Amino acid sequence: MMRAVLLAVAVAACGGSSPGDAHVGAQTIADAPANGCTASARIDVCVQDPYGSETCTNACTASEYGLSCTNAEPEASLRCTIVPVPTPAGVSLYCCPS
Repeated sequence: MMRAVLLAVAVAACGGSSPGDAHVGAQTIADAPANGCTASARIDVCVQDPYGSETCTNACTASEYGLSCTNAEPEASLRCTIVPVPTPAGVSLYCCPS
């Protein structure tokens, strides 16, 4: 399971890390392809409560896998759905049926 934080997503989604904001665990920017898509077992969406505790859930179901795309889109035949969370420019996250 991949669970490193895409730093730009955390900053964009959390606005610095205010309580109640969300960020996405996908892959580090250094590991992301310049253009294209990378599959992972899960896409973690994490929310921090007012007390500093973080709760993460997989945005994809047990029968799906995560896909992180940079300046690209998955093939339509994969029937992926976009994960509606803030991401850096050019980056999109998807859940695709296995």
